[in-house]
Amino acid sequence: MSLFCPRCGADNPRAMRFCGMCGAPLSAAPARRERRRVTVVFFDLAGFSALTRDFDPEALRDLADDVLTVVAGIVEAHDGFVDAFQGDGLIALFGAPHSHPNDPERAVLAAAEGLRAVEEIGRAKGYPLKGRAGVNTGLVIAGELGAGRKGYTVMGSAVNLAARLEAAATPGEVWVGPETYRATRHALRFVPSPLLNLQGFPDVTQAYRLVEEVRQRDPYAHLPFVGREAERARLWRLLERAEREGRLLELWLVGEAGSGKTRLARELARDVERARRAQVVWLEAPPIALPDAPAARWPDNLLAARQHPLLVVVDTPHSAAQPHLEALRRAPIRGLVLHLARKPPLEGAGAHEVLALPPLATDDCLRILGELVDPNLGLVTRSLVHETGGNPAYTIELARTLRSARTGAFSGSLSSLLQARLDMLTPTQRHLLAQLALVGERTWWGLAQRLAANSRADLEALLAEDVLVREEVSSLPGEVELRFRSELLRRAALLMVPLSERPALHLQIARWLAPRAGPELRALVAHHLGEAKHHAPALEHER
Repeated sequence: MSLFCPRCGADNPRAMRFCGMCGAPLSAAPARRERRRVTVVFFDLAGFSALTRDFDPEALRDLADDVLTVVAGIVEAHDGFVDAFQGDGLIALFGAPHSHPNDPERAVLAAAEGLRAVEEIGRAKGYPLKGRAGVNTGLVIAGELGAGRKGYTVMGSAVNLAARLEAAATPGEVWVGPETYRATRHALRFVPSPLLNLQGFPDVTQAYRLVEEVRQRDPYAHLPFVGREAERARLWRLLERAEREGRLLELWLVGEAGSGKTRLARELARDVERARRAQVVWLEAPPIALPDAPAARWPDNLLAARQHPLLVVVDTPHSAAQPHLEALRRAPIRGLVLHLARKPPLEGAGAHEVLALPPLATDDCLRILGELVDPNLGLVTRSLVHETGGNPAYTIELARTLRSARTGAFSGSLSSLLQARLDMLTPTQRHLLAQLALVGERTWWGLAQRLAANSRADLEALLAEDVLVREEVSSLPGEVELRFRSELLRRAALLMVPLSERPALHLQIARWLAPRAGPELRALVAHHLGEAKHHAPALEHER
């Protein structure tokens, strides 16, 4: 395998450290960087310097360490990533290095919980401690800096705006930027801030102050529950079997982000409550009661379950729920434990069954779109619905995009959903997929192996994950042709490719295609040469 020069496109022997044509440095394993949609939290102790001015340095350090250790723990409990500690504050990331569909909401809730923890620590120690937080969502470049010396971090104007919001926030408050507000306004309550003048952000004249952390009603709860009849019936039969056999059964309901696991669990819970067949308990992290879901307090109803069957819905990481589950397994209880997860558990999760949620049928997706989109857009929705891959959440976000009439634009929440789906892949699989997204709607096995050494296992995994599919007929003789299952997912993967790396990749793609392409693919070769800024060769291929 040769080394490809990112500057001039020349192939070099693997032993070369510099390009033999232009002298540019070569690397067999370049640092992996990604463009990602991330929510950034800047958290700071307000007035801490003035408060601790007369402290001994060790006492000051101990107090700051106590507070920031607790806040960092809160960030991690919400599955965020502590990027850095800065003096008497910290920076946290939600959406990098891994993501969830609701990262903006997680970030705001973590910031609010951190502020409460600071005040509680202050009361316990006899100091008037207060924190403040700025939260902002946007596109960043993520990866290692300084040849790996800095480690994983993110950079971008979204980070800087979070810092400005934190500096402007009133002590004891969480202020969020416009994108975070748009992503969470249906779940949390905010009030506008006074007019702002933020250095470096003349277009941002207002932020939003968090005033209530209780989740609001799901704006799409009114949509009819479509499909999933077979899965709903299986869960009901399993609950009946547990009641009949007088024991506790466990099932893992697995599916990608947005596939409808929680909605199916809610419908089952409603069925159970209406029929008065079982007591329902929801285990969540963060522990916030779901509105419209029949939920009972935990663990007050554990003893009551000795007389009644129990339906436990576990919507939290397995490790967080483990103490409760162990108590359940030891108790003389009958019922069903329903785990909601993206993937089946590893070994050691106890006896269980697994039910994987398949994609919704096209007609079911069209029913959802029909509830949200103007009927005059029916032809458009039919042409686009297959791009959602049968994912209910993608379908809803597609409807939001159509309603906003911004052609080709993603809504913020759709971007988060798609990024969370990509994060189910390994880093090497995701990196390869992003490069293949640059090729276009179709790609080829040989090209994938040219772009990434030892990519066979990753390609097989992408096919097994149903992200890529094989075409029966290839436009290149002797080459296996692949295409993306969903154009939405391809576009999301494409967004992750750093702009600085794209010209070299376009050139590499064009060089592989050129000797193999027939007349019907000349325009594709010309496109990649043009994107690589090799305009003269591009014109030749267009002729």
